[in-house]
Amino acid sequence: MHERAAVASALQAFLAESGGEVAGVEVEIAPDVDEALVRTIWSEAARGTGAEGAVLECVVGADTLRCFACGAEYGGAKLTPCPQCEGVGLVVAAAPKLTVRTWEAAG
Repeated sequence: MHERAAVASALQAFLAESGGEVAGVEVEIAPDVDEALVRTIWSEAARGTGAEGAVLECVVGADTLRCFACGAEYGGAKLTPCPQCEGVGLVVAAAPKLTVRTWEAAG
């Protein structure tokens, strides 16, 4: 699973940069990523480190879809109707699976 490697890699970078103590992290996840799974992975990776008590905020990002009916591009997830015509869209650019938005060192 790519999410496990991404979370573990980010955590190690935060710990190195912060001197070993992380207070909080905000990540953006793709609409098709299971937030509960990301939280579980974070919890497992942070256990026993200076990030164990860190707050993890997950924000769901948006794919870019193009409407079959009117051609409009819009943000959403699979099956999100077009905001202009309520038509069906196709994902033309998927959101990144996991992106770090911000993080904060403790102290």
